[in-house]
Amino acid sequence: MTYEDGFASRYENYEDVFNRLLESGQISDHQLKGKSDGTAKVFDEMVIYVNSEYFEDYYKSQGYDSPYSFARAYYKEAYNFAVKEIGSEDYILSAIMHADERHKRLSGERDKDVFTYHMHITYIPIVEKEILWTKRVKDKSLVGTVKERINQISHSKKWWTRKKLDENGDVVYKADKHGNIKLNKDGKPKPELESAYSGLQDRIYQHMTEAGFPSLTRGEKGSRKKHLHHTEYKAEQEAERARMFGEMAENNIKKAAQMQNYANNEEQRARQMWEDADMGEERAKSMWEQVDQATDEYNEVTRMTDEAIAELVEIERLIEEKGAGLHEAELLNPQAVKMAMDKIVADYREQERKSAAQQSTPPIRRRRQDVR
Repeated sequence: MTYEDGFASRYENYEDVFNRLLESGQISDHQLKGKSDGTAKVFDEMVIYVNSEYFEDYYKSQGYDSPYSFARAYYKEAYNFAVKEIGSEDYILSAIMHADERHKRLSGERDKDVFTYHMHITYIPIVEKEILWTKRVKDKSLVGTVKERINQISHSKKWWTRKKLDENGDVVYKADKHGNIKLNKDGKPKPELESAYSGLQDRIYQHMTEAGFPSLTRGEKGSRKKHLHHTEYKAEQEAERARMFGEMAENNIKKAAQMQNYANNEEQRARQMWEDADMGEERAKSMWEQVDQATDEYNEVTRMTDEAIAELVEIERLIEEKGAGLHEAELLNPQAVKMAMDKIVADYREQERKSAAQQSTPPIRRRRQDVR
C-alpha cells in the first residue's frame, strides 16, 4: 500500500491482492457464501462525504490556502479512521479522494468553480471469528473451546442488521402515529431494525471532531443512508440522476419523433409505389385492351380482304362465263353492259349473304401471338 498526496492506492489489481492475502492465510474464506458458484461478495465500498460548503467556509480559519488543501487534510484523517474501522490497512485496496465533480449550485452562488470532494474506499470486509473444537475431537475436554481464530471474509457480519433492543434488552416494535404496533403479513409484530451503519456514522463524527475539525454536523440518525455526513450529497446525486434521465428522455423523444417521421416518409413512399403499381396495372390493362381491339380490327380487315379477293375472283369467273360477248356489246351499248355486270355482282353478294346467315359458328379469332 502506498500513500500519495492524500490518496491510498495499490499497484496490483484487486483480484491479485485478494488471492495473495488468501494464500498467505491473512484472510480466510471459511463458510463464505457463494464461494462455489462465484457469487460471493468479497469487496465492499465506503464513501465518506462532507458538504462542499464546509471546506469553502472554514479553510481560511483552519490555516489552509484553499478549500482543496483543507479537504485533502480532512480526507487524510478520514482515511486513518477507515483503517481503524476496517481492521487493517492490508485489507484496503484503494482509497481515493475525488475532486472532479463541479458543484453547480455553489459555483453559481459564489461565482467561481466549487468542487464536490468525497472519498471512495474499496476494501475486503473482515471479521474475527473463533473456530471451536467439535465433538469429533479425541480429547473431549477440548469440545467447545477455541481451536483457532481466523480473519473471516463476511459482508453480512461486518455490516449486520439486527432487531433493536431497549435499555431492558427487550425487542422494540414499530408503531404507527397512534401508538398501535404494526404487524407483518403473517400477523406477527414488526420489529424495528438497527444497522451497523448507524454506529459507523457516530464513530466517524466523533473521530473527526476529536481530530480537530470544527463545526461538523452528523448525518440524520435513523436514516437509511449508509454514508456521511450531510443529506445534500445524496440529494444532489438524485438531482443529477434526474437531470440525466430527463436528458435521456428528451433525447429519446426526439429520436422517436425522427423515427416517426422516417416511418411516415416510408409509408408515403410505399403508398406512392402502390399507386404507381396500380397505375401501371391500369396502363397495362388498357394497352392489352388496345391490342385486343387492334387484333380484332386486323382480323376483320383480313377477313374482308379475303372476302373481297374471293369476290373479285368469282366475279371475273362469272364475267368470263356469262359475259364472253360483253366486250363487243360494250362497244355498241355500254350502259347495258354495266347493268349486266352490276346484276352479276348483286346476285353473287346475295348468295354470299345467305350462305353466311346459314353458318352457326363465328370466324375464329386470331391469338395475340399470331399478330405481327
